[in-house]
Amino acid sequence: MNIKNWKVLSFKLVFLGAGAYIILTLIAMIFYAGGTNVDSNTEGYSFLNNFFSDLGRTEAYSEKPNTISWILFTLSIFIVGIALTLFYLAWVSLFKDDDSTHRLSQVGSIFGVFGALAFIGVGLTPADLLRSLHILSVRIGFISVFIASVVYSFALYRHNTYPRKYFYTILTFSGICLIYIILLFFGPSPETSEGLIIQVVGQKIIVYIMAIVYAIQGYGALGVSSSG
Repeated sequence: MNIKNWKVLSFKLVFLGAGAYIILTLIAMIFYAGGTNVDSNTEGYSFLNNFFSDLGRTEAYSEKPNTISWILFTLSIFIVGIALTLFYLAWVSLFKDDDSTHRLSQVGSIFGVFGALAFIGVGLTPADLLRSLHILSVRIGFISVFIASVVYSFALYRHNTYPRKYFYTILTFSGICLIYIILLFFGPSPETSEGLIIQVVGQKIIVYIMAIVYAIQGYGALGVSSSG
């Protein structure tokens, strides 16, 4: 496989990875063994009261084994992490025409890869076994992706031929990601029923938007790469 084919594959993988994450986590929700952060007696997975990370617990809040859900969640986030890593490594190659823009993209990709690896860390640190490391991985992942998005917003803005809609897409995502980070650090505690719903809904929104945005960027990068 030559370099160009590898890059094209990376751009395809990022939107395939986003789709795989959504599908695998939806299946994992079916097998979740029950319980939430504030009520261990609830049955099954609650879309408004369970975090994505609850799917990755080896033992659910109900104290029942959560093996199938755990495997599916870990697999889904591992796929996403690898896909994002390859995407950021390939994306930087589309910004070589201008030295300063290329340097911006390199910085963006460093943070992007760091965020992708942190998300893999989320899957490798089940919250019921390694809670502190799990929370740290979540925070590092979202902060790194936010920085990568901001930097790439500048790179896309400076690019002479890259379609403008991809700049607007990632700029909008950067704003939404910032709002979520504020919610993550300063929002209501998930230890209360009301706070849990707010945090869970906020997480669902940012994760699904992130999947859509990266799918869009992968499609755009594929088109720019093919026309270059």
